[in-house]
Amino acid sequence: MITTAENHVVSLEMAKKLKEAGWKKNTEFLWKRHSLSGNFTDPREYEYKIMHLEGFSISKNDNIYPAPLATEILEELLCYTKIIIESKGDFGILYQVSYATGPNIEQIHYETESILSDALAKMWLFLKKEGLI
Repeated sequence: MITTAENHVVSLEMAKKLKEAGWKKNTEFLWKRHSLSGNFTDPREYEYKIMHLEGFSISKNDNIYPAPLATEILEELLCYTKIIIESKGDFGILYQVSYATGPNIEQIHYETESILSDALAKMWLFLKKEGLI
């Protein structure tokens, strides 16, 4: 079975949200805009592809978005997160990510039908919004 980086990093949509929310950690992969014809002014003439640039720092460049692996997001969530993975019917595997804080176990759940990185990214975005990261 051949897998690609796209199977292991956040989706482009999630990468854009992470960048907007202030993701600072360097990632091994990133989403980068590539021209199909050399014309970057026409959005129909380019696509985003995953690139391997270990240690590349995200800038304000609109053509580059962080594409963290699940392990890279987990490093940021280490103090907050436990992961529950369960299979639900005919839909395959859905990832459920919860976090617990303090003596009172408070849990927030997110589920997604996509890859684990997206589920973890949703939790990172929530915790960032709540000021817990």
